[in-house]
Amino acid sequence: RNTHLFHEHYVCLLRKEHPSIRGKLTLDKFASARHAYVSSSFFGHKHLEDLLLQLGVKVALRIPHFTILPSLISTSDMIVVMPSRVAASFEPFGGLKTLPLPIDLPQIEVRLHWDRRHEGLAPHQWFLDILTETLGVL
Repeated sequence: RNTHLFHEHYVCLLRKEHPSIRGKLTLDKFASARHAYVSSSFFGHKHLEDLLLQLGVKVALRIPHFTILPSLISTSDMIVVMPSRVAASFEPFGGLKTLPLPIDLPQIEVRLHWDRRHEGLAPHQWFLDILTETLGVL
């Protein structure tokens, strides 16, 4: 079973003092920048990777998780394309900013999934309600 939580979109996260990207992110600057890319069997954004390859984007570093990105991006000239809510949560780490992408990407539909075997259990329903309330209003 599953339910819709929200729609999400991609942005570019980079350091505020990036030497070649100051204001608007152009397609040329985007394509020529060094990119970090989150690639994991748990991360279902294959269409993003395919599009970056089509644009000739240089993926300088592949990592399996988002968690290292704030320190990596704030201390390098790499940029990363990521969901806007994750990027917004990283900006307070300091020295980071988000910019709109110079390319059109489809929105991401974020859904909550669960096994129907647990639907009758009160703790399970409580947890689903908390997740839906919390994540659905962000």
